[in-house]
Amino acid sequence: MRQLQLLLLGAFLLLLAVAVETVDGEPIKSSSHGHHQHHHHTHHKKKHGSPHHHNMVYGFGDPFESNGRWLQDESDQCNCNVIVQKMKKLREKVLLVVSSFDKLLKVQVDLRNIKNLLKNIDLSLTALGGFVSNSESQIAYLEEQTHAVSMLLSRAKAGAVQLLTRENLIEALGPVKSSTEAPPLQELDEIVYSSCQDRRIIKTGVYRVYKNVTNSMYVLCSLDFGQNAWTVIQNRFDGSETFFRPWNHYKRGFGYFGHGEYWLGLENIYAMMAGREYELLILLEDFDGKFAYAKYKYFRIDGEKDDYRLAKLHGYIGNAGNSLQDAEGMKFSTYDRDNDKSPENCAQANHGGWWYKACGVT
Repeated sequence: MRQLQLLLLGAFLLLLAVAVETVDGEPIKSSSHGHHQHHHHTHHKKKHGSPHHHNMVYGFGDPFESNGRWLQDESDQCNCNVIVQKMKKLREKVLLVVSSFDKLLKVQVDLRNIKNLLKNIDLSLTALGGFVSNSESQIAYLEEQTHAVSMLLSRAKAGAVQLLTRENLIEALGPVKSSTEAPPLQELDEIVYSSCQDRRIIKTGVYRVYKNVTNSMYVLCSLDFGQNAWTVIQNRFDGSETFFRPWNHYKRGFGYFGHGEYWLGLENIYAMMAGREYELLILLEDFDGKFAYAKYKYFRIDGEKDDYRLAKLHGYIGNAGNSLQDAEGMKFSTYDRDNDKSPENCAQANHGGWWYKACGVT
């Protein structure tokens, strides 16, 4: 910028010099012609006697006489007012050019600032583009998860159950046959009952019943719900017993058959049935004491050679959902004997044995 200003200043001085020398395209000339009274030709002879020549002098003449007075003939002057006006106009033009140049430089600075600003905006947009791309991926993932949750909620809504109080459940299944209090272990007698349906059993408790003609076992008989006495084949309520067990454990049974968590055993269940059909009652209780239930009028399983297949399951009533109905015909599965129809091991995935068809349906 400084170099350009110096260049313009040089051009300005050059223009001034030209203006001084030229007015309206004609050189300002002062010669000896017509001014003999003030300018005299001097004749010189060369030393060698060569002829003399006239020398013409161009430029401003001296405006003063030797006595200091102005020249009397104004027509002989150089018309300086015109020159001054020309110089003023020229100076204004030069100043206008300089001003325009300053404005141009300012515009260049502004353009440079704008360029830097646009560069920063471009960088910001690039970063924002990456953020938006990442956000779009996250939004797509969230939408996918939301859709999955929506599907689950729809299924849950379709199979939604109205939990019942104990009184509602008793009313649904029938009146209570006797007291619900279980006897302490020291009161257990050695009487062997035919089954929990034995008329001598009048209250909920642990009793010794025949599982076949020659052998007996202790079971929990529940008279809490309905007019029937129920043989409890599985009891789970506090997680004190692990149900993630191999096939042999589910075959013979495990846990505490009194008031703890337990599984009665597939072989024991099969032996008690002796080929007959029984009713099956499944009770689900939440932490608030509310119940859901599923009751099947017909329930029967096959023996070990058929992996205790769920041979028959019909006549559902209740409010817990009829998901177990889909398992009819399925063999029992444990993590070491996978009999379900799912690509994965459902007993392994759900940490427990059952009549699985698919891992989400039991």
